[in-house]
Amino acid sequence: DDYEDELEYVEIKGSSEEVSNTKKLYMDNDYSDQIENLNSVNQIAEVYNQQKSTIAQLIYQDIQKQVESQQQQSNLNSAKTKLGSQKLLSLIVSKGNSRDEGYKFVQNITQNNFSIDAIIESTLSEFDDISKDEIENCFNLTTNIDSKIIEKKLKEL
Repeated sequence: DDYEDELEYVEIKGSSEEVSNTKKLYMDNDYSDQIENLNSVNQIAEVYNQQKSTIAQLIYQDIQKQVESQQQQSNLNSAKTKLGSQKLLSLIVSKGNSRDEGYKFVQNITQNNFSIDAIIESTLSEFDDISKDEIENCFNLTTNIDSKIIEKKLKEL
């Protein structure tokens, strides 16, 4: 009962028609431009993210190709060194050095993956009777083919 004395009655001014008009005014407010702008921003963000993803994929593919290319080059250099080292062993032995000495030398350079330049330098310092040109020829893997010899052999068959 004590609380009833303290309560105030508040009269709400305005008719239900005014409330309806206020709601209508709120609902009629045109937010379509803002919604279109929001959609445009979302579309731009989506296109940006797609392009970013595509660029990242292209960069990854480019790096992968570079790595593969470097690996291929490394494999080719390794094969060239191994093939050339066999010719170098024959050269060392042909100069009168022992096969065992030549084999140990060649084994060392192939196991340690020396560059061609390092092999040339090492060979020149180890074997006085071998020239730089002779060593370079060991690692020159191009072979000159005399077509006349081939034709002659084919005719003999």
